[in-house]
Amino acid sequence: LGWAAMATAVLQDTGEVFPCSVVLDGEWGQSGMSLSVPVRLGLAKAMVARRDVAGAIAELQKATELDPKNAAAQYELGSVLLRMKGDAASATAPFQKAVALEPSNTAYATALGSALVGAQQFAPAIDVLTRLTALPDYNQPDGFVSLGQAYVQGKRYKDAVPVLEKA
Repeated sequence: LGWAAMATAVLQDTGEVFPCSVVLDGEWGQSGMSLSVPVRLGLAKAMVARRDVAGAIAELQKATELDPKNAAAQYELGSVLLRMKGDAASATAPFQKAVALEPSNTAYATALGSALVGAQQFAPAIDVLTRLTALPDYNQPDGFVSLGQAYVQGKRYKDAVPVLEKA
């Protein structure tokens, strides 16, 4: 019954709190011990669905502090900062962490390139997106569009045209 309720909370993004036994790594001043602690499941996703930008950011920041190696949480934090808050400059750091944790994830790299363009960091955006769009099976139009935008902003119009044609 417990697992079913937890799965439902995650799938329905309820943000419900459950007592869970976890191994602590500095939380509540304890490390290396298992303790029953309150855990919220799916709260950030529920806040995104409700368009609660500040709440989603706060929960995702907590998640990335508790588990800095969670690439998906880093990516989600960057996504909320970029797409919901419109803060490309702040979104670049979590996207960079997600890419560093999972370098082969093209969705993470595409988002990083887009954030860099939005933050007007055109040279790093061109670097990331050129490597990404050169992959043989890369087919995400957003990456080509962002690379084209970076070229246009950098006044490299001749480079922009063939890239934008691929989008």
